[in-house]
Amino acid sequence: MREQIISILKSGKDSPFLNSFIEICRNLSGTAINISKYREYILNKTGLSTKDLAVDCISDLFKDTNGKYLYINNYFDDISDLENIPEDILKAKLSAIIISRTNQRITEIREEFGEIYFKIKRAAYLHLKRHKDKYKKIIYKEITFVFSCDEKDLDFDKPFIPDDLILESLYLDNIKKYSVSKIVELVFEKLNFKQDYNQVINEIDLYRLITDFYKARMSDYLLEFEDVHYYSNEEP
Repeated sequence: MREQIISILKSGKDSPFLNSFIEICRNLSGTAINISKYREYILNKTGLSTKDLAVDCISDLFKDTNGKYLYINNYFDDISDLENIPEDILKAKLSAIIISRTNQRITEIREEFGEIYFKIKRAAYLHLKRHKDKYKKIIYKEITFVFSCDEKDLDFDKPFIPDDLILESLYLDNIKKYSVSKIVELVFEKLNFKQDYNQVINEIDLYRLITDFYKARMSDYLLEFEDVHYYSNEEP
């Protein structure tokens, strides 16, 4: 495989190993699809076979610029001595890029078919990103937490507020047609008011909590998302 990878990096679409290299990548992607817990969901929704879906997943990797596959080249750019590095490392790096791209594409397809969590996560994430002056992040025990109070007021010895308390408070507000950004603001308002608890929230729990709120209230009003524009590398 070393010779194939080096040839692709140097010669791009003119490599004599191009077809066999694409087949290796397709097989790696197919394996990632087959072990995904979303396999049946994705195949049923798209109507594709595993082989066709694998081709779809890796297609972006083979968009050439002046005959070179820059996405692949950039991924191997940190290896200065391709000729002598252990082949197992090259295989591992290739597997990593294919698996990553396959999982990303599976997520994109799930989004395309309207899974509410991903839409909410994207909108909430971008709201936090656009208001970094207001919403700050802190890592505690390898978990990312978000807060909007003064950092000096944080106290990780206090208990974390249960989701139910925030949700019940949101329900009492009788919210109708509020944007995701507005719900994010309300969550932190309520979090800061509960001073018996630590005034932070696990970032992942924040997205899940807002999703639970919308699911519970879906029949009461129309869910409205901001018209947001984003790049894939901005995803959390």
